[in-house]
Amino acid sequence: MSKGSTVISFPKGESRECPECGGRDVITVNETQEFLYASPPDQVTLSADVPIRSCVSCGFSYTDDEGQKARHDAVCRHLEVMTPREIEGIRKNYGLTRHEFAKLTQIGEASLARWENGLLIQNPGNDQFLYLLNFPDNLDRLRTRTRGHVQSSLVLPERRSPISAGARFRVLEITAEHRRKSQAFRLVG
Repeated sequence: MSKGSTVISFPKGESRECPECGGRDVITVNETQEFLYASPPDQVTLSADVPIRSCVSCGFSYTDDEGQKARHDAVCRHLEVMTPREIEGIRKNYGLTRHEFAKLTQIGEASLARWENGLLIQNPGNDQFLYLLNFPDNLDRLRTRTRGHVQSSLVLPERRSPISAGARFRVLEITAEHRRKSQAFRLVG
């Protein structure tokens, strides 16, 4: 469904090839499209500004990966989580490669790649963690912790009754009687 549209022209020297006829006379029109997200009873109608490509030569119209990204961003906004571009932006603001960022944050590199490429939406817990990484002091804390300068940032409550290691595990003294009983033991089936 189309609610509104605006014509977008490509920067000078940039053009797209029509997948139908191979022509280079492709124009882009941004169109507000509505689409359904989720399954009933949670289904909602979302909208996104989707670039529609149209070939002037043959009249073929299509959307590409930019249209898919626009829809994905609309879903992220609906779920109130960061978009792929925002996640990638956090990492790039620190000048880190995906590998370096994954190693520092302990986020799986494959998961990070899926989030940045819009193949998967991060869960709310990971989204909160990513939000905190927007603040340089939090990333510095991870760097310090990773280097081993801080053993743990957790403050544990005092135990009410300290338990020593000796109280947890009884150590048996091996006697001649224990040996005799263990050698005499036979499993009967």
